[in-house]
Amino acid sequence: MGDPFPFEAPYWVRDRPVPLDPQWDDQPCALPFHPLELGNEALRALFGFLLEGRPGPEDIDPDEVPLLGFRLSDPDSGPGPDPAHAPETVARASRTTRRLGAE
Repeated sequence: MGDPFPFEAPYWVRDRPVPLDPQWDDQPCALPFHPLELGNEALRALFGFLLEGRPGPEDIDPDEVPLLGFRLSDPDSGPGPDPAHAPETVARASRTTRRLGAE
């Protein structure tokens, strides 16, 4: 939906066709490109790294991207949270159940 991003243009104007390989499939690809190639290019354009393929000199090493970690615990078991760990206290105090559906 909406306007395509600049990195999508070569895919939608059929500049990146999928070659037919009879060993894999006897039908051509339904899209004018391979969806995994577009997905990989989206990773590069939006986040600066690739998971597959040959990275360029400007690409970030995905193994070097720092991620936040969280520990989930049952607030009904064990001793209460340590006041020195405020985020853990908030996580324990804000236990919420959500359900999908009409209700």
